Amino acid sequence: MTERKEEKVDNQYLKRFGTRLKELKKESGLSYRKIATNCDIDYANIKMYEKGETNVRLLTIAELAKGYGKHPKKMLEFDWGDEYPQDEEEISKERVAQQEAYIERMEAESESRAVEYSNIISGLEKQSAEKEKEIKRLQK
Repeated sequence: MTERKEEKVDNQYLKRFGTRLKELKKESGLSYRKIATNCDIDYANIKMYEKGETNVRLLTIAELAKGYGKHPKKMLEFDWGDEYPQDEEEISKERVAQQEAYIERMEAESESRAVEYSNIISGLEKQSAEKEKEIKRLQK
């Protein structure tokens, strides 16, 4: 029974890896034959990896990386699910990106308020100048 569950989980990973290969193929604009030419893997096998039909060995991943013109690490950048802890580096990058976005929003809001306050001050100065003219006119 446990074997069956492991097989199903493995299939999920193989399908996710295959989806990642499809993404990389689309990004690169390469055909299966060109990818196969760039590495030592038959194009029919590459198709099977993309479909998640065949388990992939480490050396195969290294060869596929050559074929797609990517670093092997990029081949494994897909959603691994909730079974594994999140990558601390990715969490840090996400936090930094959120903080940068927050700072940009605050800066934009500050600039907007500065313009608004400047307009208010200009309006008050204009009113003040008009009042002074009115006072001088009345004093004559």
